[in-house]
Amino acid sequence: MLDLQVEKAGVLRLDDDDEKLLGQYLERTPESLPDVLGTGGSAARKRTEAEGVGTPQEAAAAYLVGLKACDADQMLRSFSVESYGENYDLLAYAEYTQMYLFMGQDVKFPGVNAFARAAISYDREKSLEKDILKQGKALYLCTQYSAGAQAGVENDISSWEELAKKVDLASVEILGVIPVEAFPDSAMMKNMAARDGQKAPLYGAEQTEPCVDAYECGGVRYALFMEAVKYNGKWYNNRIGNALSEALGVSPDFMGAVPLEVLGDPGQILAKPERIPGV
Repeated sequence: MLDLQVEKAGVLRLDDDDEKLLGQYLERTPESLPDVLGTGGSAARKRTEAEGVGTPQEAAAAYLVGLKACDADQMLRSFSVESYGENYDLLAYAEYTQMYLFMGQDVKFPGVNAFARAAISYDREKSLEKDILKQGKALYLCTQYSAGAQAGVENDISSWEELAKKVDLASVEILGVIPVEAFPDSAMMKNMAARDGQKAPLYGAEQTEPCVDAYECGGVRYALFMEAVKYNGKWYNNRIGNALSEALGVSPDFMGAVPLEVLGDPGQILAKPERIPGV
């Protein structure tokens, strides 16, 4: 595909024109991968994720605590990062999706060594950072429209520092947990959540579970749709959005900031978690 000579394929320099073709396949590779992975003679790569918590609701609450503090790093730490890289199972993914592999094809499954695990964790971290900022931008749009702004609000926020200047994040308050029963067609949504839970082996996890937390920001109530994942008896956030938000047709860009009125304002909000990490 890249027309490389076999005897030269083991070690490549990326400063020649022909070899730069490989760069398109390495867009997410950090400038100094050994330093990021802790293999460059420096200290081992510091873990991004915080210690897991006792329930999915606590994991979602930890994300909201970071949102209130406008601390993107704290929000990121509520997700599985290293646990994801250490346990992700591509073979299970291939079986789940019925991936077709050519006969005799040599497939290198991720997580087979420390380097691969750390590289997966690094890619996971960068992907989550983009998703988290995207949800912050969605919250900004919602606050603008709730204040009476018309369509066409510019959404040019590129950092959490900019977001903090435009949204009163300090006003964020966790209201509680919205149970599945509060949504229309709850039986159907429970079935979808159960089927979605079958993906836990893909992550090498014990269990996944959808969670919907209600919170308030600037006097407007929102829903945060989160999927939690369980490793070694501890819960972490797995992704923003879950089977419930997908069943409701929520845009991926707004799964972390859905005004409750858009959802028909579900009246049943259970008490917030007894333990909120970081509070």
